[in-house]
Amino acid sequence: MPREPRTLTVVGAGYVGLVSAVGLAGLGHSVRLVETGATRLGALRAGRIPIHEAGLQDAFDAAVAAGRLEVAGEIGDEPAILLVCVGTPIDDLGLSDLTQLDSALDAIASRFGPDDILVIRSTLPVGGTRRSIETSGLPTARVFTNPEFLRQGTAVADFAQPSRIVVGRFPDADPEALAAVMSLYDAIDAPRQVVDVEAAEIIKNGANAFLALKLSFTNEIASLC
Repeated sequence: MPREPRTLTVVGAGYVGLVSAVGLAGLGHSVRLVETGATRLGALRAGRIPIHEAGLQDAFDAAVAAGRLEVAGEIGDEPAILLVCVGTPIDDLGLSDLTQLDSALDAIASRFGPDDILVIRSTLPVGGTRRSIETSGLPTARVFTNPEFLRQGTAVADFAQPSRIVVGRFPDADPEALAAVMSLYDAIDAPRQVVDVEAAEIIKNGANAFLALKLSFTNEIASLC
């Protein structure tokens, strides 16, 4: 368990958000999982996870039973570390659609208090974090990125035993806020990297591209065989 359990709000109950919320609750934090989609919200409130991932249903049930995971339809007003995990799909031109992110940031900005901390886990293009935060008006000193490296089929295990933990920060980052973000993973033994937000974006996009490269290479070898 972490040395200091935190109160967290995870915005978005898609693949990344759901796995992150369940994983963080499993680490001992108190998590409010926010989902605005009626169908997915209804399923989660009924105790059914809407995706298939090994071990996720059991971990979800355990977190709810322990009182560390709550499913809600809106962001609360209590101070929290807010993790944004909404989708940023790629369109036909290869560009990221940041509509869901901008909507989530607008909702957060209207109630963001001096004790709140924002952490973006959504995948963004290089420069996307800075653009979105400047547009929202949120204070860069209390905004961080924390890209995920979850693989389908092993996401629960990947969260618990990641290859690395990467946190991106702006130049004026509040040291206490940064320490709070890093403390989320006190119970996890993994290398930690604190970099600027653009470097964090490069790391995430580079990892995605390298995975695609490995898959393409494997498929090419299979075709040759």
